[in-house]
Amino acid sequence: MTAPSTASILALLTKPRLVDLARTFDIALPLSATKEEQVAAFTRAGTLRFRSLVAQLQRDELKAACRALAIDDSGRARAELAARLLHAHGATESAPPPQLFNSVEGSACLPTAGAIVSVRHRQWLVENVVAPPKAGDLTVVKLVCLDDDNQDRALDVLWELELGAKVTKLSRMVLATSRVSIRRVTLRLTCTRSSGTA
Repeated sequence: MTAPSTASILALLTKPRLVDLARTFDIALPLSATKEEQVAAFTRAGTLRFRSLVAQLQRDELKAACRALAIDDSGRARAELAARLLHAHGATESAPPPQLFNSVEGSACLPTAGAIVSVRHRQWLVENVVAPPKAGDLTVVKLVCLDDDNQDRALDVLWELELGAKVTKLSRMVLATSRVSIRRVTLRLTCTRSSGTA
């Protein structure tokens, strides 16, 4: 088995997906270039780390990468598939990166259910936090989007791998169910703000 690299993972993606990732990582990419030239542009930039790339991959992309690189692709959990790629890449990159995000108190921490977080330039409500099953694994955070143009969209992220992810507000509401109605949450937040300014 050949150890996966940033270039080998990028080579498995489509050109439109490479363009999308280039926007995410602020890398100049020649749109008219071949896929090989686009992959080379990522490499020349020197700013894309393997674990950051893996964090952006969807489940199907992770499974395809594992299959192409002769890595076990069983299971459906993104965290498990990502961890296998990270492990195969090497011990240094396998360890979760330091948590650089700040809570509202200013100390590094994981979000909790009911918190509002900033992830990928959008505001999200934390629906659930799944603790790592064992040491060295990553934390899965289940989110629901609060932005008007993307409301109700669900997203699962590996918190330790999300660049720039941070807790922006701690909600006082207790989540009593496994699914959250965004419309109800938005209404309560609006009422809270209105009463606070009255």
